[in-house]
Amino acid sequence: MNFSQRFASLLLLIVLILMAVLTAVYSLGLIPEGLIAENLPLLYKNYPVAVIAIVIAVLGIWAITPFFVKKEPANSLIQKGELGDVRVSLSAIEGLVQKVVSEQKGIKEVRTDLRPLQDGLKISLRVGVIPQMDIPHLTAQLQEMVKDYVNKTTGVVVSKVEILVRTIDTESTTKVE
Repeated sequence: MNFSQRFASLLLLIVLILMAVLTAVYSLGLIPEGLIAENLPLLYKNYPVAVIAIVIAVLGIWAITPFFVKKEPANSLIQKGELGDVRVSLSAIEGLVQKVVSEQKGIKEVRTDLRPLQDGLKISLRVGVIPQMDIPHLTAQLQEMVKDYVNKTTGVVVSKVEILVRTIDTESTTKVE
């Protein structure tokens, strides 16, 4: 739900609460019995009130439509095929990315974050490297490798691969070839 739908829902809830309080107060006899009945004829052929009521009804319909529209889950990406849709979970893609990056020489550790965007998948990597590596060359190579591997393996379009080198580990226990 976007901001405008939330705002419309808030306004409608306020109107609904006011109507409920008015009904409760009237039902408990706290408002004189004839007050509503006497003022009801004022609403007949009152076009400004009709316009307000129509606007409230349209806002209500617009605000509740997200509850009935099927939304694709954010934890998977859809590939359209001739025989139907195929969903690839973000956790599956994350596992592929971690596997391919951790097998790269010079990488000590890797953490991933995946975000679906309009133009494709954004992959953010936080890596630890060993000091003997050429970091600009390594990160450029990782970006291309991750983008190509995910696209080739899953068919998902990768729009961005961002890399943050978090640590340069002086204890070299990784593969250096």
